[in-house]
Amino acid sequence: MEARLDAAAVRRWADLAVAALENARERIDAANVFPVADSDTGTNMLLTLTAARRAVDDAEDDAAGALHDLARGALLAARGNSGIILSELLRGLAVGAERATRADGPSGHLAGLDAAGVAIALRTGAGAARAAVARPAPGTILTAADAAASAAERAAADSGATAAGVVREAVAGARTAVLGSPDELDVLAHHGVLDAGAFGLTLVLAALRDALTDPATRDAAASAVDLPDDLAASGGRRDAGTLHPGHLVSAGEADGAFEVMYVVEAETDGGDLADGLRARLRAVGESVVVVGGDGVWQAHVHTDTPAAALEAAEGAGLRQVCVRSLLVSPGDVGVVAGVRSPGLLADAAGTGAVVLARTDRPWTPSELVRVLEDTGRDRIVTVLRSDSVATLRRSLHRMPGVTVEAVVVPDDLHVVAALTAREESLGQHGDEARALEDMRAAVAALRWCDLDVRTADVAAGLTGLGEPGDVGLAMVLVGGGVPADDLATCRAHLEARPGLDVVELFSGRDDTVLRVGLL
Repeated sequence: MEARLDAAAVRRWADLAVAALENARERIDAANVFPVADSDTGTNMLLTLTAARRAVDDAEDDAAGALHDLARGALLAARGNSGIILSELLRGLAVGAERATRADGPSGHLAGLDAAGVAIALRTGAGAARAAVARPAPGTILTAADAAASAAERAAADSGATAAGVVREAVAGARTAVLGSPDELDVLAHHGVLDAGAFGLTLVLAALRDALTDPATRDAAASAVDLPDDLAASGGRRDAGTLHPGHLVSAGEADGAFEVMYVVEAETDGGDLADGLRARLRAVGESVVVVGGDGVWQAHVHTDTPAAALEAAEGAGLRQVCVRSLLVSPGDVGVVAGVRSPGLLADAAGTGAVVLARTDRPWTPSELVRVLEDTGRDRIVTVLRSDSVATLRRSLHRMPGVTVEAVVVPDDLHVVAALTAREESLGQHGDEARALEDMRAAVAALRWCDLDVRTADVAAGLTGLGEPGDVGLAMVLVGGGVPADDLATCRAHLEARPGLDVVELFSGRDDTVLRVGLL
């Protein structure tokens, strides 16, 4: 009997794909040079697909339903360009599977996808992924997805085609695209590597092929993808004189200082929301991808202005707002910081911390675990409010082998104080244990107040703070609605104190509050 892509095969596929990416993660990371050489494509695809597999209900008996579970899990957990594109490929596969099973009649959802259905699903997935990217580049995961879909369609046109045979041809098509990627994208040719995302997708498709093949008849040669383990291009590195003038991709250069990702929830037409958000993000950054539907979307952008990326959502409900620097490499110990003020996202992430922005709801355990995973470290320092630390501690069983030290803070000013103290301590002493002590000491030493200028006497409130400490630093976090005269009064009062340095930070929050701290 012909093997079809049914719910059980979807689960086998996910298990095999996770195992394949786990095995290849370090090699894929090492070859990652586009769009940014941040060595995380393999990790991002693995984390995305691992979460996707956890989301699949083992009792689901509908192929399209299992694919929808897989896609939604990937959507909410997507990391980086490669992960978010992979999630949209899976969503497109699920949509295509639903179309194909409807065409098969009332029993189609249980029977699973045949050769034609698999080809439809792969083409729908490739099209959805390409449409989600604001400015697609050749020679990438998108190119491999297109090539796989085209090969699948050609194979499905044969009257004797099987689902496994269609996927086998899709893998071959993707493999050809991977091998040709340096000829399409100069940054790959410059570094002498194959595209990392396309390579990862080929492994995922090969896992689908194996899930549809009887293990008793599968041989090792047929299960291979026949690609270089080290992702080295056959022509090696090419100098500037051999590159294509029309390509002009800067090798390894970040196309924005920060990566911003967030989940959007809204009750609106999906096409309008995604297209509009994609256009607004394109105005503030590069590497723009917006994926999803049915009320939930995930957005990704590389930008110099994280706050502007949040504003692009135009008031839609946001959660899981994550920001990290593309220019500052984290140290041996990862740092996670939570902030309420959008204006502090760039400053906090600029220290190398992975930053989670507070929206209109408390952070969930999944959001906190996500940013811990995003550090890529098994020793992590968190800078969070007490309610979030309590939530985090209830979630650490999901991260065996990870050690977390908490710096508990009451407000955003304390986050700034802690991260600044860490940078200074590591610069002077290079000792992580000492840096943790200094972070906690800075939080404890900070004397602070909130002054709502609509009702408070600014001068009187500042007098009540007392004298600055040993550091001789005043930090002022300025709300978006604070009048210039009130800010000037605050500045003059603080600058009148001998030996006191004044630093003004803008919160990006629509309030009339001056938050002032002395160290």
